[in-house]
Amino acid sequence: MRNNLAEVLLEVRNKTGLHMRAITLFVKQASRFSCKVTVEKNGEAVDGKSITSLMALGAEKGSKLRIVAVGDGAQQVVGKLKKLIDDKFGEK
Repeated sequence: MRNNLAEVLLEVRNKTGLHMRAITLFVKQASRFSCKVTVEKNGEAVDGKSITSLMALGAEKGSKLRIVAVGDGAQQVVGKLKKLIDDKFGEK
């Protein structure tokens, strides 16, 4: 994997899926980096730094998401977003 391209396939594990609080945390984390972040679900790709775009995905618990980052900090942002999703956005 090159330093300026990173991707990961994840499953949404928190019981409420990507709701407003989770999406806000996701966008805040993604926006800390200058690279482009894209989130895909069922072939639909949206801007990973856009709250409205992520809401439109309708990612519920069990949804499979592909996160792709391109540019400076791509590996770092994918790692941070993976941890956020794996940790269920801090939910129990």
